[in-house]
Amino acid sequence: MINYRLADENDKEKIIGFYHVEYFKLAEGIFSKQLIDYYEKVGEYYASLVNTNPNFYLFLALEKDKIVGTLPIFLDDKDTKMSALGSFIVKEEYRQKGVGSELLKQAIKLVKQKNQTKLCAAVPKAFIDKNKRLPDFYIKHGFKHENTINDFEKNLIFEGYALNLL
Repeated sequence: MINYRLADENDKEKIIGFYHVEYFKLAEGIFSKQLIDYYEKVGEYYASLVNTNPNFYLFLALEKDKIVGTLPIFLDDKDTKMSALGSFIVKEEYRQKGVGSELLKQAIKLVKQKNQTKLCAAVPKAFIDKNKRLPDFYIKHGFKHENTINDFEKNLIFEGYALNLL
């Protein structure tokens, strides 16, 4: 049985370990070693924000005591009221089983409670090329494709999706 909850202080080491392993699996063969090294630090960054940044929430999907999925949310603390998804990952063996959908539903509920007007996701095109179902996942949950973003510094292309919450 999968349990869903927000991360807390006691989860920090598990978060770091999860992102270190799972992000590498996603990025292997897609990104350069330098970029993988950069993104492997994402887990450390997210763990450092848990319970320290009032505009950051990290949803966890757990089976027993093991993380099987994560969904980070950054709330806008300015006037735009636009929130953003961070590196949203579900372990491969748990995909197509509703884990990602449940994480996203809980995240949408939270951003609505926080009076945000829009939820955005920037998905690396390389991830979409590896998993063709990604765009359909976001569209199924009400997101619309808004733009294509070029990050020339990292040599990445992102597809931008947004969900209007009004």
